[in-house]
Amino acid sequence: MSTNEVKSASKTKLSELLVDFIQKNRKTLLVVLICAVAVLAVVSGIVAYVDYSSKKAITVVEELSAEYGELAAVADEAARDAKTAELTEKALAASTAGMGSYAKSRAFALLGTIYADKGNWAESEKAWLSSFDTAPKSYLAPVALYNAAVAAEERGDGEKAIELYAKCADGYKESFPMASRAYFAIGRLSEAKKDFNAAKKAYKTIVDTWPSDGWSKLANSRMIAISAAEGK
Repeated sequence: MSTNEVKSASKTKLSELLVDFIQKNRKTLLVVLICAVAVLAVVSGIVAYVDYSSKKAITVVEELSAEYGELAAVADEAARDAKTAELTEKALAASTAGMGSYAKSRAFALLGTIYADKGNWAESEKAWLSSFDTAPKSYLAPVALYNAAVAAEERGDGEKAIELYAKCADGYKESFPMASRAYFAIGRLSEAKKDFNAAKKAYKTIVDTWPSDGWSKLANSRMIAISAAEGK
């Protein structure tokens, strides 16, 4: 085997290991994105032109989110479960109350997070989709779609996950910082179901659109691996 072939094989093996790592740790992004949402909510100032009642509704939902975030530090499991149940009820009430679309979207996002933490992926997916449907033009929209895709994947529906990742990546390619990762997820899931043309298309989109992105190198490695496998 030539030196170049050895290097190519090593890169292919590394990309396979990285894909496996991503597969096992994909849920961690949900937590990261939730934190990002919380930060953005503070930085954005919650839209200057909304009326007082809308601002008050948003404040209520943000306080619920903050309370839930603090539960991680509660050692008493029974107390933590009781508080989680209480916050879930309050978030459900907020999601159906007569408040602005953004506040409702945040309430559904909180529910999506709570259900995901419980491993209730069907309800988590439903909540995240409701978050998106309620405010499809807010900065939270692509986050909601991405997390809905993660939930669909976790409950074993790869086709639905691909659909949602695609809706997220295609619809918010220019504004969502994790669009390249969404395309990579499409490629990964397409590979898993042996749809190599779809996988290569997703990977090529990453390489062509974000050539300097860290995901671009991995996507290129996956395309090489697929081509090598197809050539056997």
